[in-house]
Amino acid sequence: VGVMFVNFRQLQHFDTIQKLSIEGLAHYTAIAIKNAQAFGTLSKRHLDELEILQHIDHELSRNLLDLKAFLNTLLKHALERVPAEEASILLYNAHSQALEIPAAIGLDGEARLRRTISIHEVKGITRWVFQHKQPVRVDNVHLGSQWEELYIEGTVATVSELDVPLFDGEEVIGVLNFESTKENAFSQQDEDFLITLAGQAVLAIKNAQAYEREKRLAEE
Repeated sequence: VGVMFVNFRQLQHFDTIQKLSIEGLAHYTAIAIKNAQAFGTLSKRHLDELEILQHIDHELSRNLLDLKAFLNTLLKHALERVPAEEASILLYNAHSQALEIPAAIGLDGEARLRRTISIHEVKGITRWVFQHKQPVRVDNVHLGSQWEELYIEGTVATVSELDVPLFDGEEVIGVLNFESTKENAFSQQDEDFLITLAGQAVLAIKNAQAYEREKRLAEE
């Protein structure tokens, strides 16, 4: 919808966290512009989403160094808007070359925390999203399609699934995963909302990684 121009009077060397912060501001600005343009027909959904984003932004400042606590809070707020029974965040571990789950909520939440998905596995919709760097919304994972072939059966009877990659620049560092026991549970609006949430999740992850890196250097 436009371009955000930030002018500095002194030389700047932008690191990843600064870039993500400015990109986050751009997301908020775009939401404000779209809401202003459609103010007469502004839906309650958009108002709720803005309120959720504000709550998550507040939690990010409170739990700056407690990554797991923040990621769980992000999932809880997301479930207020996205109609899913299961939600988890998968992060890539370069050493094990697998997607690990630091945060998960729902009926199968505790069991999911112990799972890992190797990026070399043949199956796994989240693995596909990670490798192909694009969101996937599946209306029914059991119907005859490529997703039926990739779906990994869990303890909960998942029918529809929505996965969104977590981007750090051009690199994918993880996946947001939402699952429902109902068919056609997720809409394009749900997907767009999770794409915005993904940016906040990445910012929290980069903050935590930067802190751990500085802490390790200080100890050395």
